[in-house]
Amino acid sequence: MLDSALLPETDRPPADETSVGPYRPHRRSGTAVFVLAIVWLVVVLGGAAVVTWLPVASPDVPARCADRPPTVADQDGTLVLVPAPGCPLDVAADDHASALPSGRHWLGTDEVGRDVLARILHGGRVVLIVGFAAVAVALVIGTLAGMVAGFVGGWIGRVIDVSFSVLLAFPTIVLAIAVVAAFGRSVWSVSAAIAIVAVPAFGRLARSQVVAVADREFVTAARAVGAPPRRVLFGEVLPNIVPAMLSFYVLGVALAIVAEGGLAVLGLSVQEPTATWGGMIAAGRSVVADYPNVALVPALIMFATVLSVNIVGDRIRSRFDIRESLL
Repeated sequence: MLDSALLPETDRPPADETSVGPYRPHRRSGTAVFVLAIVWLVVVLGGAAVVTWLPVASPDVPARCADRPPTVADQDGTLVLVPAPGCPLDVAADDHASALPSGRHWLGTDEVGRDVLARILHGGRVVLIVGFAAVAVALVIGTLAGMVAGFVGGWIGRVIDVSFSVLLAFPTIVLAIAVVAAFGRSVWSVSAAIAIVAVPAFGRLARSQVVAVADREFVTAARAVGAPPRRVLFGEVLPNIVPAMLSFYVLGVALAIVAEGGLAVLGLSVQEPTATWGGMIAAGRSVVADYPNVALVPALIMFATVLSVNIVGDRIRSRFDIRESLL
């Protein structure tokens, strides 16, 4: 153990501290990181929610001069650039495919000349559906099924447990690919794949939480006074498992965002021209050697979003003192 004398003055524990527990320094830096994570999520996902009303370019249509580059002409022995009709040289320089960030396109253009910022904002709508909404559906279904399995037990509980085991026996990526292949490459089929994969994980966690809470004193007291099972389950048990389920939900959102990117790399995510972050990264692979910004920008956006979601999840776990072993 490090001697406290080796710590900086601001990080040393008080001189009269007698606690034998671990020393916890001030958490100002942690709070600042948490606030930054919240701000990032509000900006990116909030912008995706209202992108229809924002003054951004179309995410599906290339810039007006992307397919009309200037030509080279010889004027008295000197090679000069001749702009295409309606495309001045400064506009053509910003509108070409795989252009760097500029005043016209704040995050540049993609491999065919579409505005990257517009596609990222519209791709955030897929994140809202696949990452947050689909995982929320899995949370509700899995929690309800796990609560019944853990609280009721008997043959009903065994049937639900076997169902969870069957779903968990399939490799998650194979199950997701099968669902997308069966229902087509759309936002809803990808969302269904994510939800189906996540349901047994939420169900198993809910069941273990219910089993741990079912023998607590307040549950026994509620049963002793004649409370009906539904009142005990939703009035006494459910409020005590919500923190753990919410923490696991946030983790599931982060995993769902990454899973969509993985399906996109395999060519099984939402079909073009619908913008998704994973699809942008996958499409940028064809020009990454010459124009790394095309794939790097959406990859950084996805990285920052997943990191922010994880930071929020860590704060929830620490706030409710949820053990990592439960997750």
